Amino acid sequence: MIGIDVGASGVRVAEVVTRRAGGEVLRRHGQEALPHGAVRAGVVHDADAVAHAVRRALRTARVRSRRVALAATSSQAVVRATRIPVLTARERQGALPHIARDILPIPVERAVLDFAPTSAPVDGHVDGLLVGMPADDVAGLVAAVERAGASVGSVDFGAFAALRALPRTPNDAHASVTLDLGASTTTLTVEADGMPVLVRVLSRGGDEITAALSERLGISHAEAEERKRRADIDPDDASDLAEVCRDAMRPLMSEVRSSLDYFRSAHAGIGITRMRLVGGGSLLSGVRELFERSFRIVVDVVDPLAFAGARRRPDPARAIFAPHAAVAVGLTRGVENVDL
Repeated sequence: MIGIDVGASGVRVAEVVTRRAGGEVLRRHGQEALPHGAVRAGVVHDADAVAHAVRRALRTARVRSRRVALAATSSQAVVRATRIPVLTARERQGALPHIARDILPIPVERAVLDFAPTSAPVDGHVDGLLVGMPADDVAGLVAAVERAGASVGSVDFGAFAALRALPRTPNDAHASVTLDLGASTTTLTVEADGMPVLVRVLSRGGDEITAALSERLGISHAEAEERKRRADIDPDDASDLAEVCRDAMRPLMSEVRSSLDYFRSAHAGIGITRMRLVGGGSLLSGVRELFERSFRIVVDVVDPLAFAGARRRPDPARAIFAPHAAVAVGLTRGVENVDL
């Protein structure tokens, strides 16, 4: 199965295979940038641009298969922890709309629903996360990818896919948070006992920094994007450029803090001790230091391709791909199908 992640800034393709001697290897990968605005907050606004980028990314990756697993991420996604009876896959598919109607604050008849177990069954029930996303958004994404000649075999919630690409968190009394810092969304996932217990898709990302630089400096979006990549947002940097970037990040930081406060209030006695950063935003110079000082916890920038080991020779294309790779790589591992 080929994993495809369609984000606001580009399309990423990954093919991961298992060696006969054990261990995994990233066999092929590719990515292609998208025009600004073609995809926003998980919603396709320019299907032709997406189809063109998917076609080019598949060609760059040189993958033979056109059967793909696709990630869906939406700022309108709603995730709730709940407990449901132990059911077969077919039974669960039929039961989810009835279960979700009393839990999710969205019209279930116009939603794509999924359930991810987070514990072993006990007394005929299982705890997990119930996910609902607007069906039209998911259908638009699938249609755009299939226009490129791909066959979408499964759709998975992007947050769950990203976690499968990263090292397991410690199974102890502490919780950790993973932030996937994208261009138009940031996905926040809190894990406790090695399982996700809180997921929020925040409609904020790196594009806000670009927009702030463009407005404050009176420059084009493309030039602002280039300035952002060269900026250092370390709290100790007193330059005007760094201050503009940090100001633009404050609303995101505030929403992250509110989410973590909500988790602490709902899980008394479980402290959050570590934060992991992935996604394009993790490339910003000084971002680790900014988050570490703001939240007073250990912060690491994680390489989603660490499982494949170091390369004997430098691979610039792989280095550029790596920060964005979590969702595409995770899609190749144990995909949870969403009912389309």
